[in-house]
Amino acid sequence: MSKKSDYLFWNLKQLYPTMGAPTKIDEEIYAEMLEPYSTEEIYAAIKNHRKGERGGYVPRLSELKETLEFNHPQRQYVRDLPLSPEEYLMREDERMGRTKYFFPDYKIAVNYILTDRLRKEVGDWAADKLFAERFRIAVDNGLFADFTEVVKHFRNNKELGDADSHLPTREPMDSDKKNSNQDSNNRG
Repeated sequence: MSKKSDYLFWNLKQLYPTMGAPTKIDEEIYAEMLEPYSTEEIYAAIKNHRKGERGGYVPRLSELKETLEFNHPQRQYVRDLPLSPEEYLMREDERMGRTKYFFPDYKIAVNYILTDRLRKEVGDWAADKLFAERFRIAVDNGLFADFTEVVKHFRNNKELGDADSHLPTREPMDSDKKNSNQDSNNRG
């Protein structure tokens, strides 16, 4: 066995104690498959599998390989995606006869989907990827399915005078709550 396949099987055994020992052929297959990847990438793949739908089961070779290939930096994800999603979506709306908004509105909506929504619905690991990778993940997870509604929401908020509606929002952290309580106590 290679160091990387030892590392993989050791981590899997920690998560799935009932997992049997790998056969010699399994060890060779995994050693070949894991060769181009770092231990950090292997760990991330195990972690992503554990968070997924099949997280309660030992990952199949194909599932692990797919996750590793997806996270590998040399892989290209944008084969069939436009370079500017905003421009593409605006042109599609024009082609369908439903253009009511301007380019900045599309840009705000795309940014929202590729940051806030992606982080919330897919996870932090996806939102930290490069732009093209985030776009691919968002498309693959159907996050653009209601794009027209997203653009409409941001446009309506802009017209109502809420110019900052496109800024990412977050839940207040405990430290924020303490600071706001201290501020209100100091005022009163």
